Amino acid sequence: MLTPIRFLTLFMVSLLLCACQTTPYSQKSQLNLVSREDELAMGKGASQRYLSTVRTCRDRDVARRIKRIGKAIAEQAGVPDANWQFHCVENGQFQAFCFPGGIIVIYSGVANACETDDQLAAIIGHEAGHAIARHTAKLLSKKAVTDVIAISLGSAMAAGNGAAAQGNADGLSALASVGLLLPSSRENEYEADTLGMVLMAKAGYDPAQAVEVWRKLVDKNADRLGKKSEKLSTHPTDTKRLEAIQAYVETARTHAPGAQATAPAPDPAASSPPEAPAAP
Repeated sequence: MLTPIRFLTLFMVSLLLCACQTTPYSQKSQLNLVSREDELAMGKGASQRYLSTVRTCRDRDVARRIKRIGKAIAEQAGVPDANWQFHCVENGQFQAFCFPGGIIVIYSGVANACETDDQLAAIIGHEAGHAIARHTAKLLSKKAVTDVIAISLGSAMAAGNGAAAQGNADGLSALASVGLLLPSSRENEYEADTLGMVLMAKAGYDPAQAVEVWRKLVDKNADRLGKKSEKLSTHPTDTKRLEAIQAYVETARTHAPGAQATAPAPDPAASSPPEAPAAP
């Protein structure tokens, strides 16, 4: 007899074998049940609805700057089927986000806070990182799986009691959110940071400026640091994120144009084993 537990085991093994995809650069493998066509359609529809309700940037120079930098980064992403678009929205908040498929929105507040093109490239690169890693599709996939597991286990635990089954499923779903979905969201943010730094380096921007951008974010959020537990958040704490970005700068720089060609040649003497002492 195929019990619920055995069914779930077979279901999960099948998913892991058939529906995992690897992210460029990070080589991270994640479950993805959403087709590319559905992902692109979802992003297009959601972005059109959102953009119809907001006001675009009044400063056309800022909008052009965002599109110019965005185009340079998109050219390095290696995702020819992405629907790359770069929009500037009139809003003073320090905020940016990406719709599935590569439609990126930058608030005027963050664009104006970025003093250099390198700093703005860090913001756009981060959002492009979400797009090439297909983070929205992967989170939706994990949510679908956790819902199936919660409903199946809830029914098995309730032994035919419909109300109890629903209650069990709701409780298990909430536990899965804290234990699986929120940590995945935080991991996605770290991955988007590193992917963004690689993309900006490949496009000729200095990844060290990502550190300066996130320092600005830390300063803006200083009044609330430490008040919200990371375990209950979709994002890492600002301080942890800044530390991770600082640690990745030199790795990102290896992706810059000509990085290998300009690297100093190794000193043969330094790598050669010492000569054996002469015989007495």
